[in-house]
Amino acid sequence: MPRKQEICVTSPEVAMHGEINIHARVAVVTKAKLDDIRIGGECLCGPAPKPPTPKPPTPVPDVYDPVALDLVILVDGSDSFNSTVKESGIDSTQFEESMDWAGQLVNDVGARTNLATATVVQFSGFKNQDKKYVPGSRGVLLVDEGVTLRQYNFEHGPAVVSQDASLVGKLRSADPLDGNSQLFLALQDLALDSFKEELDAALPASASPHRKRVLVIVTDEEWDGQELAKHSELSSSIGDVVDSGAPVGRMSKIQDHSVDMNQYAQFLPMLEKFVSPFYDQVHPCIVRRNHLADLEKDFISKHVAKPAKEAYHKIYEEKFTSGMKDAKKSILKNIDVLIKPVLRD
Repeated sequence: MPRKQEICVTSPEVAMHGEINIHARVAVVTKAKLDDIRIGGECLCGPAPKPPTPKPPTPVPDVYDPVALDLVILVDGSDSFNSTVKESGIDSTQFEESMDWAGQLVNDVGARTNLATATVVQFSGFKNQDKKYVPGSRGVLLVDEGVTLRQYNFEHGPAVVSQDASLVGKLRSADPLDGNSQLFLALQDLALDSFKEELDAALPASASPHRKRVLVIVTDEEWDGQELAKHSELSSSIGDVVDSGAPVGRMSKIQDHSVDMNQYAQFLPMLEKFVSPFYDQVHPCIVRRNHLADLEKDFISKHVAKPAKEAYHKIYEEKFTSGMKDAKKSILKNIDVLIKPVLRD
């Protein structure tokens, strides 16, 4: 049988290239089985507890500032006040007992505070020499051949208060001036800026931001004063014309007065607009001879005492010692309130 014809076809090699990307994700799940659960007695299975309330901030403690005190005591050294104490068992004069009392008052204040000054002044005066006195002269009327004549005298201070056992004896031994009673002359000087500077020098203002002044007057019920010159500070405070060419203003006790005009009327502006603003308290301790008539009661209680009426202390000669004791107790009570520490802003 004849052989079939064959045709051989040769083709070139064909190469093919490709990439196969396989992405696989594998998740692993772990399962656990609890065989036993035990809950302690203190465990809570409810909602989660609320967070604790924050503590309030610690309050800032209050700070109190002390109050400094200037104590000024005026004691009458006139002849009318220097009478014998009439109580049994006492052989001394009202002046001696009053100076002794002043020393005790200073020491009692010293027991309460170490931020205080004390000034004790004896006042009297020379009759018919009133108009010659120059206000602000610290009591000196004139100096002649080494002799100093005084209308009033500083017996102690201004000085820082301390409990000085010798102070009472020192004041008690002071000699009375034994003149007339120049209360208003002394009051004007003890309200001047120059006296305030003396107080500040004794106890600097930096000692406390708060400062009070207390005036105590121990006297009888009658005073003098003729043509007392007004200091320029007083004239300015009461509205008088202050001019270098103007005559010096003067104040006098009115000798012939009617029932509606107080004999001390000319001194009222000084008391109300000059002395009263200078002192936080004014305590007149008025020693009276008897109970028959209280001379100048309204004048003293309304225009001298501060607070009015409350600070007026009445003492009778027949019970001088006990009356002065009661007055001191009342004054100290008022001072305790005055020097109470002040809350700082």
